[in-house]
Amino acid sequence: MPLPGGPADKSGNRYESWWTVFQLIRIIRGDADSIRIEDPAVEKSEFVITAGEHRELHQTKLRHPSGKWSLDSLGCKNLLRTIFEQLSAINNTQFVFASSSDAPELKELTKRAKEAKDLKEFESFFVSADTHKKSLRKLREFWKAETAKIYEILQRIEVRTMDEQGIRDQVRESLQARFLTKPDDVCDALRSIVADSIHKPIDREQLI
Repeated sequence: MPLPGGPADKSGNRYESWWTVFQLIRIIRGDADSIRIEDPAVEKSEFVITAGEHRELHQTKLRHPSGKWSLDSLGCKNLLRTIFEQLSAINNTQFVFASSSDAPELKELTKRAKEAKDLKEFESFFVSADTHKKSLRKLREFWKAETAKIYEILQRIEVRTMDEQGIRDQVRESLQARFLTKPDDVCDALRSIVADSIHKPIDREQLI
């Protein structure tokens, strides 16, 4: 685990950089259309991915000191409030939270909201256990919203748990399958593009 301060900040920036490169590969594959890094109009989002009419807002956090992101810790960072505000404003938008530490409460609620057939089933069966009721009640306190709105928002949140090495391995494997050049050389080129493209939209044609 990195020490607090400078080393931790550098590790967090490196994790963010690798996650961004991971998304550039999606664009190269044709799974997404474009990316805008640090869009000034979007709060608490490292970048915005577009795929047709669909948008994804990505937020990365290296890890939490306790090893997991509770709803309380996400709320203290104002991340929960931001997620709710961003997803309430635009219906065709998804929020992706990526970290090497899991966010089990939020992940479980999003999973159950996506699996439920409708709001009634979600309330009656998918959050009927005391543990899930407690998490939902806590989320309601942060969002100041009714269950129907919370249910709709949860369906558009994705929690991704992956450490830096796991991201790097997937990036290299994907690049090795697509380029004759050494994967590390392509990685360096993509990371340079990330560093030089703050605020600028990048599409597949530009990347290629």
